Amino acid sequence: MAEIIGVVSAGFGIAAFAVQITDTVRGLRGASGFIHNKARGELELLIRRLEALRKSLLSLEHVQSSSSVEQAVTNCQLAYSSVDVILQDVTQKLSRLQGSKLKLARHTTSIAEQLRAARERLDSVIEDLTLTCVLVVYARHTAASDAQNASSISSPNAASNLSPATNPVSTTQLSHLASASSRRKLVNCALHHLWGWEYSPLSTLSRPCDAPECTAKRYRWGLKFALTRYGVPFMVSTSLEFLWGAGKYSLRPALSLERVVNYTSPGFEALWHFANGNLSVLDTQQQFRELARCDPSLKDHIHPGGRNYVQELLYYGPGNQEAQFQLLRFFVCELGMSLENLDQKFLVRCAEWIGEGCHLNLLEAILEYGFDPSCSDSPVYQDWPAVCSPNWRCEEYTPDPFFIEYLAILGDACPGFGGLTPLHDAVLRNNTRLAQSLLSPSTLHPQYNFLGQTALHLAVCNTDMVQLLVNAGHDTDVIDKRGNTPLMYAAATGNISTVRLLLKEGANPFLRDHKLKRNFIEYAAARGKWHLIIDTLVCINEIFPPKVYQYFVLSALMSLVCSVRTMMSDAWSNIFAKLVGSLTDPNIKVDDADRDTENNNLLHYISNPEDAAMLFKCGFNMINSANSNGETALFSLSGMLDGNLTQFFLDQGMKINHTNHRGRTFIFSLLSKLSHLNSRTWSQLDSLRVCLSRGLNILSSDSCRCPCSPRGCFYPAAFDVSFLDPVFSRTPSFVWALEFVTQVEESGGRDLAKTVILGLLRRSCFDRLEMTHVCCHRGRGIPEPHLSERDPLPESEIEEILDEEKEFIAQLEKEMTSFSSMLFSALRRDWMVILKTKYEEQVQAAETQKQRSDALYGPSKDKYHVDYANDTYYSVFSCRLDSKPAPISNSMAEYIIWFEHQYNRYRANQPGYTAAQTQAWYDKRLAWILELMKLMELSAATVAEAIKVKIKWMTWHEPNVPDKQCIIAHFLSSIASRKGTEGC
Repeated sequence: MAEIIGVVSAGFGIAAFAVQITDTVRGLRGASGFIHNKARGELELLIRRLEALRKSLLSLEHVQSSSSVEQAVTNCQLAYSSVDVILQDVTQKLSRLQGSKLKLARHTTSIAEQLRAARERLDSVIEDLTLTCVLVVYARHTAASDAQNASSISSPNAASNLSPATNPVSTTQLSHLASASSRRKLVNCALHHLWGWEYSPLSTLSRPCDAPECTAKRYRWGLKFALTRYGVPFMVSTSLEFLWGAGKYSLRPALSLERVVNYTSPGFEALWHFANGNLSVLDTQQQFRELARCDPSLKDHIHPGGRNYVQELLYYGPGNQEAQFQLLRFFVCELGMSLENLDQKFLVRCAEWIGEGCHLNLLEAILEYGFDPSCSDSPVYQDWPAVCSPNWRCEEYTPDPFFIEYLAILGDACPGFGGLTPLHDAVLRNNTRLAQSLLSPSTLHPQYNFLGQTALHLAVCNTDMVQLLVNAGHDTDVIDKRGNTPLMYAAATGNISTVRLLLKEGANPFLRDHKLKRNFIEYAAARGKWHLIIDTLVCINEIFPPKVYQYFVLSALMSLVCSVRTMMSDAWSNIFAKLVGSLTDPNIKVDDADRDTENNNLLHYISNPEDAAMLFKCGFNMINSANSNGETALFSLSGMLDGNLTQFFLDQGMKINHTNHRGRTFIFSLLSKLSHLNSRTWSQLDSLRVCLSRGLNILSSDSCRCPCSPRGCFYPAAFDVSFLDPVFSRTPSFVWALEFVTQVEESGGRDLAKTVILGLLRRSCFDRLEMTHVCCHRGRGIPEPHLSERDPLPESEIEEILDEEKEFIAQLEKEMTSFSSMLFSALRRDWMVILKTKYEEQVQAAETQKQRSDALYGPSKDKYHVDYANDTYYSVFSCRLDSKPAPISNSMAEYIIWFEHQYNRYRANQPGYTAAQTQAWYDKRLAWILELMKLMELSAATVAEAIKVKIKWMTWHEPNVPDKQCIIAHFLSSIASRKGTEGC
């Protein structure tokens, strides 16, 4: 087995290095069959670290020419070589010991120690690569939108002016760490203080102008370089412009010198702290006032990247927008900073606030404070942010998705801005009389602005203007540079009258844009214009044949069911009912790319029982039809089921014991939702209770051959009994397993409940013997369906493992035989005892690991650090995760909240339950909760405090059910009452 790990030498390429790690992971997976529990847990964590390392490497493959990436990968290879030495030693040891189970068991602890040391060393390697990956991603985000920018060589000091492939940045120098939706500069490395460049490909230079009437060409070369590295506080800017057209030629050289200050000068440092939330707007203003008193030239400061304080404030996109606007006003009105000479890049940055901030308000503000768009070149399409983009925070609610209002404001400030013609201006001003006077045979030729928009695109908000342009002969299917038609503009902006007009005038509704491949219905859906869609379908039904009408009804329905739901459930159901009612046949199949499934039916997407009833009323008959994963609608709906909806489905004939391609029922998916308490938990357990009462097969199992469940994994495999994953819990805790056992006892009797508790005991005993799991979930519990599971082991490997562990299997069977003769209550108690021992072992192991990590990494550093010597900023973050299991009181608190509130629900709303039955239901659960608290040595005060914390973040509301603030008081009084009764 020693050959499975190969030595990595420095200098390998990224691809080769990634392949080497892949081989290592494959070899370690093969070795996992020979390692027992204590070491196997470390091995699984190590494999996950290696997979993360491989993904980080592959994400940098396309930019490996960058010096920063090259340096990071080289350092990674060198660090990895020490890990490789450990892994080789482990594999050689396994090769010597694999023939002897007892020797291997004795060496399990030392192997686990070696694997843990290797994993801890990998953490630092992954941290370096993570920083590089983040750096490159944000550098790309802040770079020019495409490679096709105006030909120039400009400010080398700004990270945003460098393409990712040529950005020579240091992986250890990180500034402004952005939110996911903001654009933050990451680096002020030393090389950025010297030079940088951007360019346009030759294809752009040779392409004719967008305006057919334009015959001129202009080429510009520019260079900026800062001398701050040599102690000279100046930046030199040079440019050379060559212009020809109409038989005239012009050569225009330019040279300028600007005084600069360091990136870490007091003003920019204050602004950096403000951007990172370390300074309030008032504190920032006070610091700038003091700086202005000491340095009258403060308002003219620029850093080596070429940006002044106003540009720096707005450069990274919207953060705390109200504070940014306050600071902008302060800079201009109180400190006298000027916006007059800022170029088109500043305007583009402001436009990029769209979808994330108040881009219209920002434009009005900068124009009010003196920005003059006529003093800079017109922006180019490639630099401008995308229109109507799904990458915005919320595409549905973003105002002015096509920049029509934006261009109107700019057109007022600068007529002719961005290629706006007089006809464009007249349309933007809604001046119908002026537009009519400008219409002539010459204006029938499309006149485009820099975004490729014609007057008809910009007129969609004014139906009279659209009618005027169409009557004059303007093409209703003209497209902008993204392939968007006026019909798409009208649909996305919600102008139903314009949509009707364009359709009646012959606009092609089947066209799709070039970028997103959406038709006009899908644009309306993305913008939440469902009333427009319903009205438009009526219009289509009047104009087009029935087949066309059905096509667009189906298009609207697919947009509705396959998109993220942002509207209220009743509104969604109303639209769903109208669309389904318009179909000739609701028995259709849906290929859903988001869920990675094919052949779903409409029942997979409903919201409530009314939706389902409406489907059946319209002739739906695919209730037990399975999709490409072998799953019926119950699997898809497990997250929204409640008792009433589940009851409705079963009454309609849906099969609750149907299994998917993995041999599992939808109950596994339903149970997985219990991993975290939320407002749906009560509904999900109501559904479980209904299924148990309607014949759910508790013994249903898959085809797993693992000795932890020899007749196949069944419902005990849905729960977490390992305490190994405190951060990203994928399966419900053991407390919910006890509730499941209790519900099985109530519906099927103690013999059936005993079978379930024996299954849970078998898994715990299996892990205690440190045996090897050969099931798909590898002993971690079956997660939600959308979370990936490991591929099944090859049959030959399973046979080999089972043969080698036959002694342990025999010991396990002996233990289970002794358990099978015990009473149900004793079995439950013994399982609680095993869980306590397991939990204490995990706590101790986590504490040992923390001590080693602290020794390896040293004390924690400040989150933000200013490096004056290297003129840069650091945002310090660690990849270390706390592996200590969450306190057991947390899981118990969630359960107690559930059963206390459920008790109140039964008392208030459940017909058929007598007071005695409700109290018995409560007392049964309280009894084993108190037993568990005693075993785990948890006081009532400790549990009550955990409940208080959980309740603080919980939200639920049901009429006639007592407020959640009563839960702790009732729980504590019930404990006191029970103790008093036992004392008597």
